[in-house]
Amino acid sequence: MVNDSGSADSVDAIGSGKTVTSSRLVVIIILVVAIVAGAIIYSVIHPASYVSTLDGFQIRFPANPSVYNLASKKDPSGGTESGRLYGYANQAAATDYAVYVINYSGNKTNAQTNLEKKALLQADVDQLASAESASVVNGKFISFNGYNAVSASLVPTTKADASAYLLAFLKGNRLYMILGAGLSQSKFNTFAYSFKLTS
Repeated sequence: MVNDSGSADSVDAIGSGKTVTSSRLVVIIILVVAIVAGAIIYSVIHPASYVSTLDGFQIRFPANPSVYNLASKKDPSGGTESGRLYGYANQAAATDYAVYVINYSGNKTNAQTNLEKKALLQADVDQLASAESASVVNGKFISFNGYNAVSASLVPTTKADASAYLLAFLKGNRLYMILGAGLSQSKFNTFAYSFKLTS
């Protein structure tokens, strides 16, 4: 805008003792809005990591998960299993993100060799698949964060349920299982590989 004298309108910048032309002020406002909008979009695309101090890990869920305690039960080795489920479900998108953390006591904690640990992992994945009425497909052993891990797909026996991707590994007497149902392979990989141990 131009005033009667023919020069651009100006305003005093608060506390600076300087004047800022209105066109320059508009540019500054636009830049601030763009920065804030960019930060909001980034936070939606890259949500902050969820940190579990109880189970020593962090991972990027799309939003804060619900945490459920799993009832303690006897395992076939004569020990006990207990733990937690961290889960986030997006009903609209029909997707589920989950991390199971199972703490073992008893004979399962005695697995020392890689072969013994792989056998335990395979048995745990098969047990989960059975509980979910699913079949294990494309199961393979990989290295994940320096640990032997199982990577597999779970295909449900009923078409009403979504297929899931799974990644599981043992750290000491603790089993971590990362699952994603209704996700593409790339979205599951983004979720799973955001996982980090914190203790």
